[in-house]
Amino acid sequence: MGKAIVAAIITLVLGLLIEAYLGVGDYQGIGTISSVAIMGGFIIYFNEKKK
Repeated sequence: MGKAIVAAIITLVLGLLIEAYLGVGDYQGIGTISSVAIMGGFIIYFNEKKK
């Protein structure tokens, strides 16, 4: 459970940072897309680590 909380916090922070950095112009929403992709990577990583 602790790893999931850490992954969610990291995803939220990275999404906000990417949105703030690239949120100008045509890149609206790129932070959301990036955070979902990063969270998916964490889910895959932790599921494969269990095996």
